Amino acid sequence: MTARGYVYAATGDAYVTLARRSARSLRKVIGADVPIDLFTDQKITDPVFDRVHALQHRSRRPKMEALRNSRFQKTVYLDADTICVAPIDDIFDILDRADLAACAEQRRNDMRVRMQHRLGEVPAAFPQINSGVIGLRKSPATDKLLQDWHQITHSGQDKFDQHSLRYLLFHSDLRFHTLPAEYNVLYFGPFMLRAGAFAAPRLLHLPVLHKLPAGDPSRPLVASDALGPKQIAHVAAHLQADQTIAAHVSLTEGGSGAEFRHPHDTLRGKIRNILREYLRRPIR
Repeated sequence: MTARGYVYAATGDAYVTLARRSARSLRKVIGADVPIDLFTDQKITDPVFDRVHALQHRSRRPKMEALRNSRFQKTVYLDADTICVAPIDDIFDILDRADLAACAEQRRNDMRVRMQHRLGEVPAAFPQINSGVIGLRKSPATDKLLQDWHQITHSGQDKFDQHSLRYLLFHSDLRFHTLPAEYNVLYFGPFMLRAGAFAAPRLLHLPVLHKLPAGDPSRPLVASDALGPKQIAHVAAHLQADQTIAAHVSLTEGGSGAEFRHPHDTLRGKIRNILREYLRRPIR
């Protein structure tokens, strides 16, 4: 079994096209070494994927099947409407200590997010997670979770999949890690403040992409496909200031590879960091 890799799951031509474009945005960040697989009901050949797997059951929620049948010991699943702009590979490191990792929903006072599942209530302190980005380590326990999640979601009684996942996780013994919001950014309000101490978005999750033409499958998704100039400027400022990120890709058409050197890599930045370390020393 391959140690680690990324997985997409998509049905229908439009969603598959988005997945192909999303995978190309991911490939610009992760390079050629880490594999990317696709689970789909479409017959396609695309070099951006290392393998394309046929889905056994066509549904609107194929992610459970894709995660269960992933050939990777550690899998990071991504929805087709995601754009990777900075490294997220440390999710795999989290899976050394956790069985599953994902982000909490950002708008936790929204009625759809507050809604409890019919099987029972879960405390507000254990919020609904967004299932568009999931890190999972393969084991009998996680396989059982995925099996139960698939069965509940496809029972015909649920419209969404996240309410049942929240319930199942809360009542499981799995080690679950909540990722920081920047690993799955759906709403930009928290990131529109002045950059500096705030972390930068690493992965953008943009459902609006489903309302736009799917576009050319050979062209990577970029942030400017769905975001306006003001949002692009704010995200770029955060990326420039975030010292936990070594490099990021272009947010607009035509760019690729590392787009900046961090301020702490410049001479002025190095001097500033030396002064900060000096000022942090205890007084004797």
